[in-house]
Amino acid sequence: MLGKIAALEEEIKRLRADRDRLDFLDRCNERLNAHCGTTYRWSLIMNHNVNRLMLGHMDVDLHDSAPPSQGLPSCRDAIDREMERIEAARSARAALEGRGS
Repeated sequence: MLGKIAALEEEIKRLRADRDRLDFLDRCNERLNAHCGTTYRWSLIMNHNVNRLMLGHMDVDLHDSAPPSQGLPSCRDAIDREMERIEAARSARAALEGRGS
């Protein structure tokens, strides 16, 4: 029974992480729309050459310039990397603002 509880707790942890990733993307889009006065929505581009999530006003995806060696193993990894980059920038900004006070 304890093993099943532990497995369910791990599943909940993974589901919450996925929810947080999707919420992060939606918050980024909401901020972009608020800043630019736009109403962009998401579009998933899938074909024989690329799988990409884009803001929904694009008909053609021309940004396939990154070589496979620079690719990430999963969409989760790509989102996590960007979330970490933004958090690091926030922390650096807060540290700079804290020094200036």
